Amino acid sequence: MSTPFLPELLGSYHNTFGKSKFILESLLLTFYTTIPSALVLLFCLYRLLNNIAHRNVFTDKNVQLLKISSYCCFFAAMVYIFFARLYLFALLISVIVILGGLILQVIQNVLLQAIILKTENDFTI
Repeated sequence: MSTPFLPELLGSYHNTFGKSKFILESLLLTFYTTIPSALVLLFCLYRLLNNIAHRNVFTDKNVQLLKISSYCCFFAAMVYIFFARLYLFALLISVIVILGGLILQVIQNVLLQAIILKTENDFTI
């Protein structure tokens, strides 16, 4: 939502902290590169919450949404790792995003096992 204002915000950041213009342009490129993955992540989380609200918790669709969400996190982390060569703070951001992706992978695997258990219990009389 604030994407059109990023150049203006980075310009004020440049004036305040005196960072080089190359680093700020690289940061802007990094932001714009990760926007599509962030939008896909938000859409997947919206669909996941919508499925949960409609009591469709243990479905393969939710597992797929969690998998896509974790891949979006890993893509954003990869972009920030490339930017970390110029600005070390980006490494912290990439580590946090990697941890978020790993947590989503764990939740996905737990949900997959829960679906298997639920399916076995449905067949039990």
